[in-house]
Amino acid sequence: MRVVSKGNYAHRQLSSFLSVKQFLIGNEGNDRFLLLRFVNGGKEVITSFRMEIYRLTEDGNVIGSKEYVYHGPPVQPGEEFGPYEKIPIESFCADVRVEIRSVRAHDYVYEVGKRGIRVRYAPEEEPDREALIRRTGGKRCVAVSGTKRLTVILLAVTFALCAAIGTLSAFRFLGMREEEEDAAESAATVEVERTC
Repeated sequence: MRVVSKGNYAHRQLSSFLSVKQFLIGNEGNDRFLLLRFVNGGKEVITSFRMEIYRLTEDGNVIGSKEYVYHGPPVQPGEEFGPYEKIPIESFCADVRVEIRSVRAHDYVYEVGKRGIRVRYAPEEEPDREALIRRTGGKRCVAVSGTKRLTVILLAVTFALCAAIGTLSAFRFLGMREEEEDAAESAATVEVERTC
């Protein structure tokens, strides 16, 4: 392994709750990779987090970006840690910028944005971390891809609401028809009584 560049992470960070402390860009054969070291600067145990890594040229131009999720062992407050997986990058990548997107601390999710941190309560069953690691081929930090669970949930809720509205509309329509038929019968009865 040959180290291309390493040092303390110098880019602006949006959160001190979880931040990048150090980075290393290295070559192994013809492949270039990235290693990151983080620090939990908050007061809670971090159970997972999402980040986006922007790969940059020497001039600072963005080559591309990719979202990653960390689901390794829980990280204690003040603890420094590294996912210890080599993140593959382009051979001409000279620098990276990392943006933490969200951090899960048990039942709370801290979403990091340009305006600050938004906290939401999102209870989740304790994941089987060993099963997650087996499913990802032993990696604790993996790239995110595929359909997101939230999209599926939103589609299911939308479908259920449409079905409920349709059912209520059908009942209302049938009820109105019965009232119209009853009114017509009453009018016919009154008309028959007048003629007699």
